[in-house]
Amino acid sequence: MTSARRATAVTPERAALLYGAVLAAFAVLVSDPEAGLRLFRGIFIQDGDEIIRAWYGRCSWDNPAIIPFSHLSMPGWTGLLALGEGVARLTGLPLTLLGRWTTAAFATVALHAAASLARRVAPQNAERAAWLAVLLLGASPGFFLLSLTVYPEVALLALILLGTRLLLDGHPLRAMLAFGPMPLIRWEGALVLIPVVLYILWSGTPWRARLKGLAILVAPYALYLAAVAIRWGNPWTPLAWRTTKAMGAWRLWNPEVPSELLSAAANSLFTLYSPGVWLLGLVAAASAVGASRHAATRAILIPALAFFGLTALLFSVQHDFMVWPLRVFVVPAGLAAVLIAARFGPALQSVAGVAVALSVGMTASAIADVKLPAPGRSVDHLGFHATIGWADAEDALTWTLNQPPESGWVLINHMNANLLRADTTCRLWDKDLWIGGPQLALSRRFEPTFGLPPGPGLVVFHTLAFKTDHCVEAARFPSGQTVMRCPAGGGDSSAATEAPVR
Repeated sequence: MTSARRATAVTPERAALLYGAVLAAFAVLVSDPEAGLRLFRGIFIQDGDEIIRAWYGRCSWDNPAIIPFSHLSMPGWTGLLALGEGVARLTGLPLTLLGRWTTAAFATVALHAAASLARRVAPQNAERAAWLAVLLLGASPGFFLLSLTVYPEVALLALILLGTRLLLDGHPLRAMLAFGPMPLIRWEGALVLIPVVLYILWSGTPWRARLKGLAILVAPYALYLAAVAIRWGNPWTPLAWRTTKAMGAWRLWNPEVPSELLSAAANSLFTLYSPGVWLLGLVAAASAVGASRHAATRAILIPALAFFGLTALLFSVQHDFMVWPLRVFVVPAGLAAVLIAARFGPALQSVAGVAVALSVGMTASAIADVKLPAPGRSVDHLGFHATIGWADAEDALTWTLNQPPESGWVLINHMNANLLRADTTCRLWDKDLWIGGPQLALSRRFEPTFGLPPGPGLVVFHTLAFKTDHCVEAARFPSGQTVMRCPAGGGDSSAATEAPVR
């Protein structure tokens, strides 16, 4: 092959860039809520938690307390969303678009780093390994779908792969700059710091260099924990809210998960991420740990141990009715795909390819079978959050904002996706806004109240209204919003029961 032909050849790294361009184009389409529902039937995209994350990013400019104290995303990711949504707000671009482009950029980094990492670890079969890393990861349904969302999991995967590649390329301090922000992107990124620390201690470099690397690595997370401890008195307070019954009920080996839901969630998990990938990933990770005794490939220990640790952790964290947060499994599944490409020969790589192809077919079939929600209504997917059918909620927003000051606070929940889409300039923060539910809600400064806030106020529900003592229905809108008016003293949240919207 001549040098000119080599210069124009399609390489795995160039394929990663092309994949990123395709994601960027899709991101434009799915930023429109109706188009997003039609394309992927609400799987990950257009769910309630996704919309409120983007809205938090947009409104961080009006309420800076969102960035360090958001109960949904870690501050690093909320800060990135704030940058993107700030640009979108100035230019009139739709909610979520800049966040989706941010995720697509991280997906491109992940694929590019995966190719380089596999090439470096498998020098005798470098080109094949690099192509397999791009193909196995890029074809994963979970990776593709999540690369079009505003969720941070793909960014965490990208940082793990990028940091490992930088170590293999002989750039340890740059690698620490990639690894350090991981816990500020996703809370479980703190777990991945453990194998990085082990690598540093085992690196054989002078102790001065090791201490410098450790300082760069832990500084971002240490500063965050210190700030939270100063603000709340306990660095783990925001995480503790997510494990309360009222706010989330994510618990280790949750005893309240019904067996039938556990079975259905496992089916959803293995539809998006083939069990063949998990099983081969276990063997590949074990092989990588064994190979880490060689100095040239020692950094492969980091994704291998991260795969083991995250797999064990994520299977053990369960929710009463969502069972698992299926989107977070993209990180260990993505690590498994890269380890398979880097550590296995053609036979097992082919088995992994078949497993991913089956997962693609099963996911396409599952998406085709989804029943879309009616406008202003929602549909639940086991293991996902609820998908919200788009409806113009300007009527509910205008009514709520026009209530007199003596009406008091406004409480909304995560199901208010259409209300948040309508609130393009974050006017809801002009009210005494609380976010959560009748049992636990957070104020503008993310201070919790257990029960309704003090004084009179309005509870704005989407699709399901909770009958709460002393609160009466004040308005109901075609967009699916129901408003309850609560007098001074609020209601007894312990008496709240679900009542379907008529």
